[in-house]
Amino acid sequence: MFPTAYAGHYEGGTGPNLNIFMSWFIGTLYNEKGLFIAPIFSLFLGADAKWAFLEDRSFWPGLAVGYLGGLALPFSGGGVAASGVAKVKQVDVHNGYLVASKRVGPVAFSIGGMRGIKRAFPRILPLLRNSSYTTKTIPTPESLWTVYGGIDASYREQHLKIEVTTFPEEKVNRPWLFQTHLDGFLGFDIAYLRDAIGYEVIGYYQIPFFRWPDKRQLEKEREKLAEKLLQAQ
Repeated sequence: MFPTAYAGHYEGGTGPNLNIFMSWFIGTLYNEKGLFIAPIFSLFLGADAKWAFLEDRSFWPGLAVGYLGGLALPFSGGGVAASGVAKVKQVDVHNGYLVASKRVGPVAFSIGGMRGIKRAFPRILPLLRNSSYTTKTIPTPESLWTVYGGIDASYREQHLKIEVTTFPEEKVNRPWLFQTHLDGFLGFDIAYLRDAIGYEVIGYYQIPFFRWPDKRQLEKEREKLAEKLLQAQ
């Protein structure tokens, strides 16, 4: 889902991270008219590159800066009409962000802000609608800013994640996107979108392709840390 301020390193909570992933919005499950199962098949091929520069300790949250961007592609059923164009085909987005994260026991809280670099994240919203549902034109969000917050609750290595995203510059019919994840629940995740048309419940997958540090790098860091601990004894 959206970035946190945590770094995946053995030697402390700071450092560089890279995540290349795909978000696949597979279809609508429910909307204000009731059960409405229809395909969307929109893909977002993204990259999240960040530097966690402050570790989450005592009263201080962890902090990270980074880049989140990628290419959104609609397929059959996806991409309703958007203002200024007959139909959304594809759109690339680029954003810089700052995020803070704080862990309290088994629950981690994150809050972040992203600013678009010419093409901001809100531009992908029309691709999350099924074109057979409505003939309305969805206003393409012009907001450069995206704000988000979320929680990640863990229990016996299982995670429940809830995240909410909105766009503060949108004054009329401001869109809201809620994303959820529960390990091993349905095999896919559930999102809720409210926009100028109404609301819908969406099924989606988020699939990682590449992470840095990768397994080989993490193993090197683990061995190096073990050596330091032995030398300190």
